[in-house]
Amino acid sequence: TENSVSGDMRMTLSGIYAERIRDFASENKEEKLSEYFNLAEGVTAKFKGSNIADKGVTVELEFSIEVPLEQYEDSYIFPAVLVEPINDNPFDKKDRRYPVVYPDSWQDHYVCLLRLDPEKYHIEVPNSRNLILPEKDAELMFTSSYNLGSLVVRSSVKMNQSRFDQQKYPSLRTFYDEVAAAQTSFIEIQMK
Repeated sequence: TENSVSGDMRMTLSGIYAERIRDFASENKEEKLSEYFNLAEGVTAKFKGSNIADKGVTVELEFSIEVPLEQYEDSYIFPAVLVEPINDNPFDKKDRRYPVVYPDSWQDHYVCLLRLDPEKYHIEVPNSRNLILPEKDAELMFTSSYNLGSLVVRSSVKMNQSRFDQQKYPSLRTFYDEVAAAQTSFIEIQMK
């Protein structure tokens, strides 16, 4: 439609997230996977394909998407990460007396490609954010770019460590602050 943009979205998940997707897919048709995820308001996703049947370490999913443009003053905006963003830091306490333990290491990789008419729009993208914790305990890579009508947003969050003790807790909090800031950023579109 006139006040929306469309494109493709790919997700690669591993660890507990991949297992949850496999469990959902075993009980439902793969086409229903677009209903499994929390999408940004108004975003529609249509399932295109996956590698779930391969039973590999990671699950790869592909969707076609349509994103509504929300008007904000004389611009349009929409979230940079359209599905399952980490909106808030789950570790809001400054100190912690016991460790943070994940069931497993995990990875969440998201790529979204939207097509926008370069003759019609001027695009502002959020700044890149990259952070690797000491000993590569966790990694964040967030980039967005616009070139020749293609808007690409990539977000990769890897939790390589499954246990964070009291000494590592402050860096884990900082990490989640950066993830939330990246994944709640916005794309701004202005008409030329």
